[in-house]
Amino acid sequence: VVLVVGAAWRALRVGTARQAGLAAAAVVYLVQQFFLFPVATIDPVFWLIAGALLSTSAPGRATERASQRWPAAVAIPLLLVLFGVGVVSLAADRAAGDAVESGNLAAAERAVTLRPDVVRYRLLEAELAPRTIAGHDRAVAAIERALDFSPHDPIVELALGDALTRRAISTGDVGDRADAQNAWRELVDADRNCYRCHLGLGYAAALSGDVALALDAFEIAAGLEPPGTTDAADALAGLSEVSDRPGTDRDG
Repeated sequence: VVLVVGAAWRALRVGTARQAGLAAAAVVYLVQQFFLFPVATIDPVFWLIAGALLSTSAPGRATERASQRWPAAVAIPLLLVLFGVGVVSLAADRAAGDAVESGNLAAAERAVTLRPDVVRYRLLEAELAPRTIAGHDRAVAAIERALDFSPHDPIVELALGDALTRRAISTGDVGDRADAQNAWRELVDADRNCYRCHLGLGYAAALSGDVALALDAFEIAAGLEPPGTTDAADALAGLSEVSDRPGTDRDG
């Protein structure tokens, strides 16, 4: 801040009109910081102004040679690219916001199209996919694509386990049930203290008819259950009641 104010003072006294304009902008923004709050969309602009101000108002600076101007030749196109990325990112974020507010899958798709590298947009697309078999397939594909951008991301892997379980419920296919159970088992093996992993494994195992594994998973999940949550305890109680009934088919 001291360096920027010093450069601004020199620019206002002896600088060109452009330097004086940069100086005024920098000083005004610094002053308002004392009374208001940082604005994330303006802060980067201020630092660009501060950098330009410091680079052009240093005392005794010799005239640059043409061979010394290559950093500017590289920086300016780079800044233009970053500006374009920022505009696209803002449009993608607005589309994602519309999708959250309205449940509009098309808006989520637009966000993914604009910024395919942003994982949360792909998770949003998966969340808004219709609860049909085709929709479940689409959700799984979106989450798997998110894993390509963020491998071993625990949030994405949990979302994949949920999506595979929903698909197995919809299709009733033995292979889909096995896929869901294997996904949750891998998560449990990776983190033995993961509440949601054990809970998901319990649901997937119960769906596959493996009552013993489901009971074990629900019991562990109940021990890890956060305060105020009873999902694992309720599932354990319900499954225990069914499995203990005389004549109950444990694989049914």
